[in-house]
Amino acid sequence: MCARRTEGACDGFTVGAVHSPGAFEDFVRQVVPELQRRGVLRTEYEGKTLRDNLGLERPASGTWRNRRYGARAPAGPGAKTLSCPSARRRWP
Repeated sequence: MCARRTEGACDGFTVGAVHSPGAFEDFVRQVVPELQRRGVLRTEYEGKTLRDNLGLERPASGTWRNRRYGARAPAGPGAKTLSCPSARRRWP
């Protein structure tokens, strides 16, 4: 009997459907519980979001807008359009 190796083997899985429908449901129902039983797959998560579970910080509100438009980003909740004539985007 060989020893179970837990390091250096792989860091993920690629799963492909071999039959449809139901291939992924079969994987989740049959393979995931076995991986959890062996201790190689989590049974619970610390955070509520993927970002929380990956340990990533939450960006400040509006960061995506400032990164894309810089100083041309609309200011305040009342701003509806950008001042730049080439960018005719409507903001909620």
